[in-house]
Amino acid sequence: MPLKLVRKPRPSTVQHQEILDQVDEEMRSIAEDSIAELESDISDWETQPDFKSDVHVGKRVWRLKVYVDRRTKAGKIYTWVDKGTGERGGGEKYDIVPKKAPLLSFDVPYQPKTEPKVVPGVSPPDFGPVNPGPEAHLALPIVQAPGIRPRNFTAELMARLKDRTNTDGMKMRIDAAIKRGIYRIGKEGRVRSYTRR
Repeated sequence: MPLKLVRKPRPSTVQHQEILDQVDEEMRSIAEDSIAELESDISDWETQPDFKSDVHVGKRVWRLKVYVDRRTKAGKIYTWVDKGTGERGGGEKYDIVPKKAPLLSFDVPYQPKTEPKVVPGVSPPDFGPVNPGPEAHLALPIVQAPGIRPRNFTAELMARLKDRTNTDGMKMRIDAAIKRGIYRIGKEGRVRSYTRR
């Protein structure tokens, strides 16, 4: 997180405001679809982050950004789960100590609510079982944690949006918007009505 896609349009495709309007509308639709998918991935979470989008369609660059506010509790949790933490997220193991109680109390094995998504072209790391061993209730003063396994919500979505052969990908949707803009301009510069299917 954040998901950020940028496209630099060819000069010939950005000279008319009608084309820019069509591209802007399509990019806002892509942002809404992306947010809906990310919200669907975590629909059973108790703490829901607030996803936001930022779309810019100018003459030199077209940019789409979907993000959460990482300063909020929900935003932090989402980022940790999406990218992973500690050794499993590309960093190092870290210690967990109790904040108030004298001991940490938890059950093993732990089963996360979400499974890692498969990112096209990337081999998923093999972390093995989350907590190997028999079921037990543990009470410990400190735990060295390997971290949270990344769930790859953003990476998987980004890979699909960047796939040039995907009909729901950014390239094909933007190309269709450009064609709609050209159609609306018309052969003689007249703007004709067009109903989007």
